[in-house]
Amino acid sequence: MEKNSDPGLVIVGGVAAGMSAAAKARRMRPDLPITVFERTGYISYGACGLPYYVSGDVPSVDDLIHYTPEQFKRQRNIDVHVHHEVTAIDPSAQTVTVSEPSGREREVGYSALMLATGASPHRLAGQERFSNVYTIDTIESGLALQQLCAHISSVAIIGGGFISMEMAEAFRRHGIAVRIFQRSPHIMKSFDADMSLLIEHELARHGVELYKGVGEVELEGTDRVTHVSTDMGRYDVDAVLVAIGVRPNVELAREAGVKLGITGAIMTDDHMRTSVPSIYAGGDNTQGYSPVTGTPCYFPLGDTANKMGKVAGENIAGGDASFGGCLGSAIVKVFDLTCARTGLNEYHAAAIGIDVMASTSHHYDRASYCPHRNEITTKLLTGMEGNIIGGQMIGGRGVTGRIDVIASAVYNKMRPHDLYKLDFCYSPPYSPVWDPLLIAARVAMDKAHAHHAKEEKPRRDVLTF
Repeated sequence: MEKNSDPGLVIVGGVAAGMSAAAKARRMRPDLPITVFERTGYISYGACGLPYYVSGDVPSVDDLIHYTPEQFKRQRNIDVHVHHEVTAIDPSAQTVTVSEPSGREREVGYSALMLATGASPHRLAGQERFSNVYTIDTIESGLALQQLCAHISSVAIIGGGFISMEMAEAFRRHGIAVRIFQRSPHIMKSFDADMSLLIEHELARHGVELYKGVGEVELEGTDRVTHVSTDMGRYDVDAVLVAIGVRPNVELAREAGVKLGITGAIMTDDHMRTSVPSIYAGGDNTQGYSPVTGTPCYFPLGDTANKMGKVAGENIAGGDASFGGCLGSAIVKVFDLTCARTGLNEYHAAAIGIDVMASTSHHYDRASYCPHRNEITTKLLTGMEGNIIGGQMIGGRGVTGRIDVIASAVYNKMRPHDLYKLDFCYSPPYSPVWDPLLIAARVAMDKAHAHHAKEEKPRRDVLTF
């Protein structure tokens, strides 16, 4: 085995967190040797854009690729090796074992190691036996699904989360019949059940069949799946997409003695340092913490991964950056709806024993006399101390910026009356005089007032019957 003891920063994984760490470390330390190993054939790409490549909204897969290995070398003097897999870490010797495309193995030394190994889709038992069962998480998988669309007329999607929603629309764009099978009683579990009903109606409006509360899903066929069977029935399918969540890729970390957190992902401090000296981690393989509860959380999201990577890269290069936690702020397009959420929902709050007060309001995104206005449904959650701890919005245009305001309110521990005091812009084409956020704040304030008034019972000095 050939050994190269050249020290420097070695990064395992070349997508969001890994390349953010590399870029930040390079800006701070022009002299630092930086080497990235990526086991797939692509780096620095927008994985979240893959459903839109499958749908045809993104014309070419090249549009999703921000940088190539050659660009990183030429513009930033960062060595990137694709189709190179790191198979082992020796923390005492500060080396990693790298398997090259030729099959040769070599050891590479490091002075700092960044683990950005991402996450992998959960799989159904036995799905690898079938050639027409897919997941979507890499450029290669996106290419395969885009090519598939020309050859099928029906597809079963297992799971009812964000990716399922995006891919349902992508398949319908190609005229493909879509059935979604979801184990829980409602889809999109990061939304409360009353809000997810709006999404379910939108799916039905666009011809997507939804089966909720299904038991075990069985794939039937020989080399290819021909039927999907559940306790609700047996269905013909041409292909299956499995989208039942992801698991953090922590095998390398575990074998190197890196501590894992309660979520099953890598545990770090706010500087992205792991329990092993000189080893950092960030991205979908790493747990964060909730600014609302102060407890560990796991949100495998692109913006979170990039932030973690940037913090790690700065600290590796001698800085003093810290990661501010994650609220799980997320947004998804479901046909003509924009669906967004941040902070806790009622289910999450109940699971960790937090009492909440929920309020829901309905208002429009622009003045009543403007054409093509859209209704926005807003749900605010406040804790018993009065702080806004979560929010959900579903509607047409205008959801994106407003959910970010709610996220800011959650992060800064604002109360509904603080939100109500904010001075928002007004112009008829962009918002009504009373913005949907102001209406939501007012409804939350009124509900809190009614709740407190009900609790404050008048004193009775004389007991009467």
